[in-house]
Amino acid sequence: MTKDVYHTGTQAVQLEHLALSRTGLSQDVPITGGQTYKLSVWVKTKDVNSGIGVFVRTQFFKSIKGLDGKTQDDKIGSGPSTEELTGTQDWMKREVILSAPEEAKYIRLEPFFETGTGTVWFDDISLVKWNSVTGLALDQTNVTLEKLQTAVLTAKVTPENVSGLSLQWRVDNKDVVQVEAQGPLAVLTGLKPGKAIVTVMTDDGTFAATSEITVKEASIPGDLTNDGKITVGDLAMAAAHFGKDTNSPDWETVKAADVNGDHKIDRSDLMWFTERIFP
Repeated sequence: MTKDVYHTGTQAVQLEHLALSRTGLSQDVPITGGQTYKLSVWVKTKDVNSGIGVFVRTQFFKSIKGLDGKTQDDKIGSGPSTEELTGTQDWMKREVILSAPEEAKYIRLEPFFETGTGTVWFDDISLVKWNSVTGLALDQTNVTLEKLQTAVLTAKVTPENVSGLSLQWRVDNKDVVQVEAQGPLAVLTGLKPGKAIVTVMTDDGTFAATSEITVKEASIPGDLTNDGKITVGDLAMAAAHFGKDTNSPDWETVKAADVNGDHKIDRSDLMWFTERIFP
């Protein structure tokens, strides 16, 4: 313990490695099996040089030697760990949601400095019952739009029946895509060619999910050669697939030649190309 550096109160746990070392501390805490918990910790680092870094890891137990009259540990398995830190970082909060196995009676919290050198401080470690969000995802992680085209992103929250939940939506490039959000839904509109990342997160920032948005120039119907105009080359490509319809095995590849949308490539489609090439 040190009184020289702390986040709140008057002291914090300090681990200092002057040479290559590996250190872990532990605290065993009684828990209720089947319950979800939130583990929070504040971490500060100085010159941490480690392949993995510093973090708090967890383990679940049915029994622990010396507690409840038990003579040996009965470990169920490892739980999640907080996100690792390396380098020099000011106080940062790390949180993780964990669900205790039904048979678990204890959780072991382990502030850990994986093999390396430097100094780390841990403070304000807390474990509280959690009855809110345990997961957040988007229904699409990649979306491709044409300019002025729209699409909808849907946030999927676990569990589904969380009450009073508020979500925040953000986009890192407002020139590329417009985001109009309400609750778990966001309507995207492509503005100009480029890429953007859309993020949805819970109000407290504990959970977040992202989707990469790609906006392309609007395509020209019938431009099968993708050269920005209708030419004899497009007519030739359509003619090569004359007679194909939705029953054709390569329909998804060739259906762009069905310019009138009647689910087949026939004479009317070829006439459409001819009228635009030879008006």
